[in-house]
Amino acid sequence: MIQKLNAEIDRTKIRFRPHFWISDEWFSPDGVPGIAIPFYLLHPRLMELHLKMVGEIEGATAEEVICLLRHELGHAMDNAYGLRRSRERQKYFGKSTTNYLPQYTAIPFDRNYVVHLNGWYAQAHPDEDWAETFAVWMDPQSKWKKKFKNWEAIEKLKFIDRLMKTLKGKKPKVNNRFIVSPFQDMRKSLRSFYKSRLKRNKIEIPLIDIRDFEDIFSRKKRKGERADAFLQEHRVEIVSRVSQWSGHTPLVVSDLLDRILDLLKPTALRVHEAKAKTLANIICYMSVFLVSQMSSKRIAIPA
Repeated sequence: MIQKLNAEIDRTKIRFRPHFWISDEWFSPDGVPGIAIPFYLLHPRLMELHLKMVGEIEGATAEEVICLLRHELGHAMDNAYGLRRSRERQKYFGKSTTNYLPQYTAIPFDRNYVVHLNGWYAQAHPDEDWAETFAVWMDPQSKWKKKFKNWEAIEKLKFIDRLMKTLKGKKPKVNNRFIVSPFQDMRKSLRSFYKSRLKRNKIEIPLIDIRDFEDIFSRKKRKGERADAFLQEHRVEIVSRVSQWSGHTPLVVSDLLDRILDLLKPTALRVHEAKAKTLANIICYMSVFLVSQMSSKRIAIPA
């Protein structure tokens, strides 16, 4: 994937090559024209452990890896050429000096922002808006001129397109090869690493009303499948689809599903309609709940 990224850079005619190192997260530190790649992608067993502990893997597939690399390249390119100092960039994206909030409010499908990584991450911070927009521009298959033609975000993409043309053939202003938090310097055990990671990612889920489920399931149907058993049976699909639609991580969706299961187990609620319809209804309910009740509770991590 790194070779693929470098080939895409060559296509732009920009004289820049980021350096890479292994760390605990995906990130590109301020002032460093390079990209850190998380250690858990190095081995299938580490990926399996990470999935078990965190509920998702950032970079589980080759497609996800190249998407993340393009995003981080946006940060690295910014560092290499000092692009955040451009007043025109600040006009379109805001100032990099804006503080990162512990959690950010995302407005689903806001056309002022491109959609690239999950969770409408462009809305987290001006620098993430820049990196996400850059990643879309960088993708040779994105067809951004057509896809975002009627979006306000198209002006940001056009700006990046103009800006990148001015960098053709230019050497970076910053070409250090510093590395930050390299894996070999980590002194944490995997146990302590995941303990702190889970604590950081913890999101409080609002209270749920049992009455919300009385239209989806029924107390009158005595022979239908129990509601909690039905949800457990379809857990994998529910978590996957709700995460996709809501933008929240599988871990958050799984926590919400566990809360719902705890609520349903003592009840007599059962499936009373076609299973496909019931499944669609619960996925819709959970997606709407997460978007409406928890839109301000997304973890924002500087990258």
